[in-house]
Amino acid sequence: MISTRIRDSPYKQRLSSLEEGVKVKVRGPEGKFVLHEDYSKPIVFLSGGIGVTPFRSMIKYVTDKQLPIKIKMFDSNRNEQNILYKNEFNEWVNTNKNLKIVFAITEEDSEKQSSTSSSWTGERGRIDKEILTKHLSSDEL
Repeated sequence: MISTRIRDSPYKQRLSSLEEGVKVKVRGPEGKFVLHEDYSKPIVFLSGGIGVTPFRSMIKYVTDKQLPIKIKMFDSNRNEQNILYKNEFNEWVNTNKNLKIVFAITEEDSEKQSSTSSSWTGERGRIDKEILTKHLSSDEL
């Protein structure tokens, strides 16, 4: 499975126009972007936008396997509507006592905010030291 945001680029438009079941040639994934194996060490993920995708996979794995790993993820998006996989993450938080997710939105312009984001109760602004220290314990810093 791949995740992407469909934008106006020719590549994304072509990708969007593919019919289900068509074969494509892809390369990757590359590198070692995996969970550590020491379950006693807490994990802190920082993500923004579509960059949340690999963390989704890891959190799903940990939750499905009921691994005893404490995970806190900070996820920043322009507005609430742009939060990817929000329903899945909220479901996993309800079933995994070791998982906490802090969502932050960066859109401040009241003209751009919908009624949903104007009632936003999560963090506002970019993920910074203040937000991290507010939500992390000393052993996670």
